[in-house]
Amino acid sequence: MAQHPLVQRLLDVKFDTKRFVALATHGPTNFPDKEGRKFFADHFDVTIQASILYMVVVFGTKWFMRNRQPFQLTVPLNIWNFILAAFSIAGAIKMTPEFFGTIANKGLVGE
Repeated sequence: MAQHPLVQRLLDVKFDTKRFVALATHGPTNFPDKEGRKFFADHFDVTIQASILYMVVVFGTKWFMRNRQPFQLTVPLNIWNFILAAFSIAGAIKMTPEFFGTIANKGLVGE
C-alpha cells in the first residue's frame, strides 16, 4: 500500500547537522542571510516532526502518569523559571539595539 507523499515526507527524518553548526557558529556580524533562509526552507519538515514528537511526549507522559503520584517539582520548576527569565532578559537586552537599528535603517518591511 502506497503512503501519501506528505506522510512519507514526515516519516523521512533529514537534518544537515554540519550545515546547521556552520550557520549557528558563523557570528552575527557577517551572517549569510540567504544561506540561513535556504537552510530553514530546506528543513521545514523538521519543525513539523519536532511538534508531533513534542505532542506525543507531552500527552504520552500525561497518560502514563494518570494513576501515579505527582512529582514534587516546585523547587526545580522555580529554578527553571528563574533561569528562563534571566535568559529571556539577557536576550532582550542583546537584541533590542539590533531590532531598533534594523527598523530605523530598513523600516518594518525591509529585509
